[in-house]
Amino acid sequence: GGGSNGGDSNRVYNADDEDDDGGSMLRDAPPHVSPVQLPCVNCKTTVTVPNGLSRFPCPHCNTELQAPTLPPPEEVNEVAIEVEQEEDNGGVAGETFTDYRHQHHLDDGTRAGFFIGDGAGVGKGRTIAGLIWENWQHGRRKALWISVGSDLKFDARRDLDDVGATCIKVHALNKLPYSKLDSKSVGIKDGVIFLTYSSLIASSGNGSSRLQQLVQWCGLKYDGLIVFDECHKAKNLVPEAGKKPTHTGKAVLELQERLPEARVIYCSATGASEPRNLGYGVRLGLWGAGTSFNDFSEFLDAMHKGGVGALELVAMDMKARGMYVCRTLSYKESEFEVVEVPLEAKMTEIYKKAAEFWVELRVVLLAESENVGLELWSRYWGNHQRFFRSICMSAKGTELDDFISGPRELLLTFVEENYPLPEKPESPPEEDSVDELQRKRHSANPDVSFKGRVRKAAKREPTSDDESSEESDWEPESEVESDEESE
Repeated sequence: GGGSNGGDSNRVYNADDEDDDGGSMLRDAPPHVSPVQLPCVNCKTTVTVPNGLSRFPCPHCNTELQAPTLPPPEEVNEVAIEVEQEEDNGGVAGETFTDYRHQHHLDDGTRAGFFIGDGAGVGKGRTIAGLIWENWQHGRRKALWISVGSDLKFDARRDLDDVGATCIKVHALNKLPYSKLDSKSVGIKDGVIFLTYSSLIASSGNGSSRLQQLVQWCGLKYDGLIVFDECHKAKNLVPEAGKKPTHTGKAVLELQERLPEARVIYCSATGASEPRNLGYGVRLGLWGAGTSFNDFSEFLDAMHKGGVGALELVAMDMKARGMYVCRTLSYKESEFEVVEVPLEAKMTEIYKKAAEFWVELRVVLLAESENVGLELWSRYWGNHQRFFRSICMSAKGTELDDFISGPRELLLTFVEENYPLPEKPESPPEEDSVDELQRKRHSANPDVSFKGRVRKAAKREPTSDDESSEESDWEPESEVESDEESE
């Protein structure tokens, strides 16, 4: 721990007890804020947060390159959260950095954004919920939360409840019609609109789009939050040569351009696997007016020339300028052991024969080495790895009693949900087993057989235009992404 502050309420301890010279690392803090220590085992980041918050159960840490990097001194800031007892101080630290960043504008006039790159378990969702709650306290009572799956809405609801924001409603966009969200028929005046990247690019048959619907609800002067959770879904905004940018990437960019005052948060533990995947991060201020790069293409070219070292410098610079946090759970005092499980005799024999087969196949390919190109060898070793991985996985389980067809199960579920069979006849349990009753249900009447129901689904006539309207023709959107958008 950092120890006592000696009664000086205007000073705050750093996350480290002492600096390299053995002295306490202190920084001035506002007199009306009670300081607590940020639980980061190797990071010298200093932050002042309200006293009395519950401690995170596990210490955080940074990489060796990130740990010595300090954010700007102005980061010391009071976070206006009224539920101090319900949120951990590590989460409030991330909110403090984000709040400070959102108080600034880039040289092109847009509001600066923040990147939360915390690893799994640190609490990105809790941090987002805390930021929504903080902005709510400041009168900004609308927020957009964009994520990868509609079921994550329930996680968002849980995180908001955990920080005390039980009064903030969460609305699933894919369950709402395409009409104005603040209209009398829909009636959403505030709260969180939760949507997926699939919904962001969706449109109705009459030309209405979800993106336009969101912009209309927010208003052109919107200064609330836009959270791009798992923002790596927009990584293909700047694709490789010969490929086109995805609709998701273009929609993420357009939403930021049409709401220049919005407080943008990028949130992902894997924000960019390579430099070109960072093209969506226009609010970070890494390129454009007032930077060393006129546009993203110049930034990308410099990153390619600089290699991994340049990327590490960019990450350090982002943290030093107060636009990035990247913490992970510490493995301090953690223990692990490798438990070796011996193979059964039968599995050992299978593995031995499999290895002999792959060796023999390699000998054959080597004999024809003049006619075997690099592509074939790449396929050989790729399939080699996949094969033995499957062998090792199968050795850990018992033998399957039947083959499971994924497509068949999906089709069966679709038919049973949309064209249910008559209710099962009641019979004493001793007469027929459950499996026998199920078999009889599927074979009792040809008119209601599995194939018959599939044919019936295929012949189903669409609803006529006379029976539809803007409100009635709407159906909940599917969250299954197209091949173009899948990552």
